[in-house]
Amino acid sequence: DEGISGFKKRDSRLLLEWLTYHRSLGVTHVHVYKHIYDDPTSERVLEYFQEEGFITVHDWRPKVSEDITRQTYQRAKYLAMTDCYLRSRGAADFLTVGDLDELLFTGAAPLSRVLQWCHHHFTVTQHAKFAFSLSSKTVLPFLSEAQEKARSSMLFELMATAERACKAPFNCGKYHQGRQKYFLRLLEPDLPLLIPWTHCVTRDYDYSDKVHLQIDEKVAHVRHYSGQWFKEGLPPSEVIQAPLPAPHLEAMRGFESKALMLEVYGTAKVQPV
Repeated sequence: DEGISGFKKRDSRLLLEWLTYHRSLGVTHVHVYKHIYDDPTSERVLEYFQEEGFITVHDWRPKVSEDITRQTYQRAKYLAMTDCYLRSRGAADFLTVGDLDELLFTGAAPLSRVLQWCHHHFTVTQHAKFAFSLSSKTVLPFLSEAQEKARSSMLFELMATAERACKAPFNCGKYHQGRQKYFLRLLEPDLPLLIPWTHCVTRDYDYSDKVHLQIDEKVAHVRHYSGQWFKEGLPPSEVIQAPLPAPHLEAMRGFESKALMLEVYGTAKVQPV
């Protein structure tokens, strides 16, 4: 699985920016299930954040798993999700699962404000609602030939246009039909023990309806950089400018390790696009 419609998952910029952005947003810890990163620069990105205590890296490569992660659906992602859930249960307030082509988006507000809203509704429903759904918005991930060659630019700054309204297949409904993700409350010991699914707590939608609450997409959603449906382009009237908030871009541009910035971008100071 080498590329995502215009940029490559193995691009070390993607990894550095994804981790820096979510740290800036207010995420406190990330479990990384490493399946494809073997290039030296990406390894140094992981090592840096691991030394900082921001991430825990789990070796998910086929040669370590006796080929289980190669032969199982999407590199044994459900096993990875369950592993992360069990490690975090009782230790973290909330958990969400995401891919490298997805960013949590809360606008100008910090993540903590959104999670406070989730905790309020968790409390007033007496723990009946403990999963909080996030809609998915498609950001067009296509780069021009010049942009692809511009190693000194941030990928998530270059990709700043989105569909004006929901058009993408599997992006306009609930749970799987909307490519939704969710925040899952974990801290309290009386919460049900689950084997979590990607788009809601279980494939049993009747049960999920009982325990999920939808977050207003204007408050928070997932930016999904996967627009393979739009390779032929969209009319200008159906596209909007959707840059990330300036404070997060500045946090990414001002990453503290200049040596790592130099290795990833070819320059220690990335200029705005």
